[in-house]
Amino acid sequence: MREAVEYLLPAIPNVLYGGLGRPQVEQLTGLRRAAARIWEAHAGKAQPDEFPALFQDVLAGFDGEAGHFMLQRVRDELIGQMAERLGMAYDTLAAEILYAEKRQQPLETKPAAEQGPWSVLPQTEAAPIQVMPSLSSVPPAASPEQAIRDTGTGSGAKGTRKSRNHRHYTQI
Repeated sequence: MREAVEYLLPAIPNVLYGGLGRPQVEQLTGLRRAAARIWEAHAGKAQPDEFPALFQDVLAGFDGEAGHFMLQRVRDELIGQMAERLGMAYDTLAAEILYAEKRQQPLETKPAAEQGPWSVLPQTEAAPIQVMPSLSSVPPAASPEQAIRDTGTGSGAKGTRKSRNHRHYTQI
């Protein structure tokens, strides 16, 4: 959150005080870090100090109500400004920034021990996985004779069972 106070608060105070959520703040600071790395790699020694001002200028244009703040619009504007100043293609720069953001995401997540045992599983919209009952909660399997007696499924009348050689019927 130190990054939010240092880099975001000066540019978008209304959005932050208006209730921008933590996930959006983390995505925005992640975007700033990724874009700064890409800027340093491509700007060389000619313009290394221009990125902080560029980021602040782009971000300040989106200061308004938190409900109207859209990270994708900030990303698009930032990439567009960077592409213009670095003389690069927008799509190339967008791909590099996206890749840099994805690479740093695993580094920003909490260790599994802090999140809980199931937090390492991906969050999906699919139906929850059915968990098999433990062996201790499953009753022991009945003998074949017991299963036939309980269900009444055998050849012949209910309560009777055909023997192996199919000649004799045995009363159960």
